[in-house]
Amino acid sequence: MVLLLLISTRLVAQETLPITNKAVQQCQENNLAGAEATILEAMLSSDEAEHPYAWFVKGYIYKEIYKQVENKAPNSENRELAVESILYSIDLDKQKTYWDNNKSALEFLAITYFNDAAELSRSLNRNNIDQPELYFSKYKELTLLMDPKADFSMKEIELYRSLGGACHELFNEDKENNVEFFKRANNYYLRVLELDPEDYKSNYNLAISYYNKGVYRIKQIDH
Repeated sequence: MVLLLLISTRLVAQETLPITNKAVQQCQENNLAGAEATILEAMLSSDEAEHPYAWFVKGYIYKEIYKQVENKAPNSENRELAVESILYSIDLDKQKTYWDNNKSALEFLAITYFNDAAELSRSLNRNNIDQPELYFSKYKELTLLMDPKADFSMKEIELYRSLGGACHELFNEDKENNVEFFKRANNYYLRVLELDPEDYKSNYNLAISYYNKGVYRIKQIDH
């Protein structure tokens, strides 16, 4: 909780955010349920509802609920609330007084989206087929807010390789009914090659993919 301790110390002298400061204290005591209720009360106060620090604290609390209570569940609504609150704090903070704190929280949240994308790419199925790229897009969106010149090529290569392999495995489970995954797998390998034409693994996997498909088709020919 060092982050909150440092910032709350800076705000004590202002004496303008008593409800938010109470939420900070509750958060420091690891009373996240109480902190959530208190910060929502602060959002109803005309003196605190439009203060960037109040929104930073709100984002921080929901981030901690997502991390500690939900154990970083991929479908967490609290993570979304944390992101929304941090972004609104940044928007309100015209003087960038709380930029370092908002940036730190946002960096943590951004990388969780990438981690979820990577994890899902290793356990792909029909129900979550589109989720990895959605999470990756969220990761890129948040990262670009902090670093407009960020280069995602290596992480894109890592993700697309993994998705290509996962889709190929799904195709192999049922080659007649899972043709869509054959196409997806090869498209992912091609996306890697757009980023790095010399990528050995993707070149090899793409070649083997077509070779195995050809062998399978030959075996299906009626004598």
